[in-house]
Amino acid sequence: MTLTILSETRAKDRQKMALHLETFCDVNGISHERALDNKEEILIKMIFPNDVRLSIGFTKNSWQPNTYVISWNIASDSDRKFHIQEFGNVNKFHYQKATDVAYGFHHLMTILNERLINIRNELAFQDAT
Repeated sequence: MTLTILSETRAKDRQKMALHLETFCDVNGISHERALDNKEEILIKMIFPNDVRLSIGFTKNSWQPNTYVISWNIASDSDRKFHIQEFGNVNKFHYQKATDVAYGFHHLMTILNERLINIRNELAFQDAT
């Protein structure tokens, strides 16, 4: 499957992207669920290792089609904090939220894979050694 030509503005592509993302989750042991699935939008909620959470939505009428703002978060009752040098744009107030922006589905999957590696290796967190 060629990921670079998929567009969230097309219903069949939204389904393909969602299935690809769910397969990525299954292969990597990431908990996930389709929180929303209708003609207009698919929303997938994920829980990565170390209780890092995010949701990805594919929306027919997106304001910026095929641009994905990825909002990562760690539960507020956790002592974990994202590491600024290793995880990107981190909220410097509490260090438990971070944001990435992906331009296209292929870029989205690349970012998710890179972040998964850093999360698993504990490099994503301030207390990593």
